[in-house]
Amino acid sequence: MSQYCVARRNDIKYHAYSIGEIAALIRSLFSTPLDSLARARYLRLLCWIRLFALTGQSVAIAIAQFRLVLDLNYALLWMVMSSMWLLLIFSWRQSGQQKRVSESSYWLNLGFELIGFSVLIYLSGGATNPFVFYFLVPLSIGVATLNKGQAWLMAGFCIALYTLLMFQYHYLALFDMSHGVAEDMTHAEGHNNFGLNWRNPHILGMWMNFVASALLLTYFVSRMADQIRSQEREIATLDQQQREDEHLLAMGTFAAGTAHELGTPLSSLAIILQDLANYPALDADQSMELEVACGEVERCRKILQSLVTAAQSSQSSVG
Repeated sequence: MSQYCVARRNDIKYHAYSIGEIAALIRSLFSTPLDSLARARYLRLLCWIRLFALTGQSVAIAIAQFRLVLDLNYALLWMVMSSMWLLLIFSWRQSGQQKRVSESSYWLNLGFELIGFSVLIYLSGGATNPFVFYFLVPLSIGVATLNKGQAWLMAGFCIALYTLLMFQYHYLALFDMSHGVAEDMTHAEGHNNFGLNWRNPHILGMWMNFVASALLLTYFVSRMADQIRSQEREIATLDQQQREDEHLLAMGTFAAGTAHELGTPLSSLAIILQDLANYPALDADQSMELEVACGEVERCRKILQSLVTAAQSSQSSVG
């Protein structure tokens, strides 16, 4: 009997330890931001996009310098490109260490990319450069993982950079849309005369298209991202509830089995004590002790019965 009780106590400790480990794991998952793993995955995806984009931009600068011989500040261009490559290497290493991809560092990473790309566009025609729409790539990835406030802040930052590049940029004859109206002036100053070309219907149309795309992208993607996060939280809550229900079911089954196994020896003990109480040779003290023992056995039987009832009610509530 004593070995059986020790084994049952060890079994209970084992189950409690397993449930404690599961609860600690769940708490550790919810103590970190829900989007930390998603940010790491999206940052790795952004690294691949940056790799192709920077490779194409480097090839384009090399062609412009050695093939087309365009009038550009190549020293500054290559300096910015080197910084962008360093940012790519840093982002690749950071995406491999998911716990280090915090929300603020992720937002700053995207911000540095936008600034670096803005400098490249500034040095190569500004808003007249058709590759200016690359702003939408980091914006779409950022909106998918950032909260609403940061997503709208990033959208406003992209629109502000695009708008600024309509007025201030290094002139590039390859993308000139003034049809010769200000060619002499722009060549003389090295950049457009503070918004000479922005009145071009094509430039205005590109700007309005970009603003509409950025706003719609931010609105709908942020809403879809919020819905996905909400579904993930609901799934995690249901999973935790299922684990708790399974634990209650296991404990109820264990309690019912224990009560059933202890019920038989208690009944036998109660019969033996009743037979001893009816023995005529007992004195008053012995009879009183046997009466107390019978009462304690009966109390144990009632406790086991209440345990079985509680176990059955828990199983019915889980079922």
